[in-house]
Amino acid sequence: MSALTNRPITPRDARLAVTVLTAMNLLNYFDRYVPSAVKEQFKVDLGLTDAQTSWPLTAFVVVYMIASPLFGALADRVRRTWLIALGVGLWSLATASAAWATGFVSLLLARALVGVGEAAYATLAPLHVHRFVVDADDARTRMAAKTMAPVAHDAPNQVRTQGTAYWTVAFCR
Repeated sequence: MSALTNRPITPRDARLAVTVLTAMNLLNYFDRYVPSAVKEQFKVDLGLTDAQTSWPLTAFVVVYMIASPLFGALADRVRRTWLIALGVGLWSLATASAAWATGFVSLLLARALVGVGEAAYATLAPLHVHRFVVDADDARTRMAAKTMAPVAHDAPNQVRTQGTAYWTVAFCR
């Protein structure tokens, strides 16, 4: 049953929901690996050391690990779709703000906030995908839900090998 309309979830509804969540998952993986793909470019542009280029990923992982269980617990009290929307909004703003980074601190903060946004999405969205796939009992829907991870894992490397003109393009600037 759909929580908003109290009607059964149709296979079409399930496919639409899984398509949207899968597209977000593609962007999620892409965003996670883009900084590594354009590391040398932003290292030079922002005047960072090798150690400083590694800290944004560390900040992302630490914040993600702390925020994920918090969002899991919050999901018992607050509507999950709102938490997912909040997370995707924060994640989008944080990703875009990385393109406007002017130095180490601003890049570090932007990537740490990506960890908060991604924790909200990545912790809660799989529950929705599973619910829609189970409700739909549709092989195409199940296939769509599993497709994006390998594609998205390689996509940032394509950004690097295709010669991104400027690293901020990878962060949607």
